[in-house]
Amino acid sequence: DHFLYSCRMGLEAGDNEYAVYSIMDYCVHSFYCGQPLEHLEGEMRTYCGQMAEYSQNAAHALAVPYWQMVLNLMGCSDDPLILTGDAMDDVLLVKDTAAKGNLLVSAIVSVNRVYLAYTMGNYSLAMELSENRESIPSTTGGMFVTFCEEFYYGLLCFALAHESKRKQWAKRGSKSAKKVKAWAAVSPANWQHRSHLLEAEGAAVAGKAEKAATLFERAIAAASANGFIHEEALAYERGGVFFAEVNNELMASRYFARSQELYLVWGAKAKADLLRTQHASLVVPGRRRRSFQVFKKRRFA
Repeated sequence: DHFLYSCRMGLEAGDNEYAVYSIMDYCVHSFYCGQPLEHLEGEMRTYCGQMAEYSQNAAHALAVPYWQMVLNLMGCSDDPLILTGDAMDDVLLVKDTAAKGNLLVSAIVSVNRVYLAYTMGNYSLAMELSENRESIPSTTGGMFVTFCEEFYYGLLCFALAHESKRKQWAKRGSKSAKKVKAWAAVSPANWQHRSHLLEAEGAAVAGKAEKAATLFERAIAAASANGFIHEEALAYERGGVFFAEVNNELMASRYFARSQELYLVWGAKAKADLLRTQHASLVVPGRRRRSFQVFKKRRFA
């Protein structure tokens, strides 16, 4: 991996700061690319410890919100919506870094909390956090997380459009969808599945059922082909919501079961448990070609 190589080069040259920022980027990109959470948590625990050991406090403050987010998704925190646990205390971290003028940490904490709130189905909180995020000076411009933030903002808007039936949310979601579609034209491996998913949500909100069903399938196929297991799970989940709304319980059940299975393979136990609770009548054990563990090993071989 290029980030790990950069870290090694930094250490060999005696540039510890360069090395730890390379590791931080490795952790961030690994998360958004859907690397298995259990393995990633172990790496983040080690790397954050090394950052503290080398007194790289700025990089450490930027890395721990991702470590805590992973822990939350794995079910290793008291409240999955708050970035407080083994890795950090969000109130203390933001207060300390803001006092030092490091607003980037505040922005990252805000972005990660929006992601968690959306993922755990608390859309009103996610939008509240997103609107509060706008009050923080733009410090993430050009960073990969900025693009992911736009994608999830679009999904959030469409989710609110589903719930409220208000056109303003659909319009906002469509704006994000247009941006992501442009990125997909340049980098389809990273963005095509995300573009399809946003378009599927837009079609579902607009009542275009046949188009939505096709686009959910395309999003799933593209995410699977490029290894984004977490967003493949998300596409199945949102597809399940769509099929439930159009009273196709058979397809909804299949989609929810597959979504739960993929979330478990990824390592997001907290999310998988929530999905089973929210859709108890529809989430049933999915059919497996062999066993769950064999399937899990095959996906991450």
